[in-house]
Amino acid sequence: MVPRGYGKIVNISSNSGFGVACWGETSYAAAKAGVIQLTKNAAFELGQYGINVNCVAPGATDIDMLRGEMSDEEYGEKIEARKRVSSLGMIGKPEDIANAVLFFASDDARFVTGKTLLVDGGRRDFL
Repeated sequence: MVPRGYGKIVNISSNSGFGVACWGETSYAAAKAGVIQLTKNAAFELGQYGINVNCVAPGATDIDMLRGEMSDEEYGEKIEARKRVSSLGMIGKPEDIANAVLFFASDDARFVTGKTLLVDGGRRDFL
């Protein structure tokens, strides 16, 4: 990217990196906060080479990681709880996250760098 004078880096963090506290996720949250800071520093250092560095921080998204080893009933309860803290009353789908990544990877984001986009349905405790 440096020799070409152009590039796009899109990191993936989590809303946990912004301070969402969940039981048993201390290390995960710390790592995701680190990704957000890595994005900011890399954007600062690489901008001179025409490289944009941004980050997408998903909230609850219907993927296997969210489900874990839960039964259908447990997972249904978890989904409903996550919907209750969403301003949109829903959880995300993988394509919601992919679309945010595609934006940052496109030339439409040519003047955006060092930013983290929360894709979380408007989680109420962040508004």
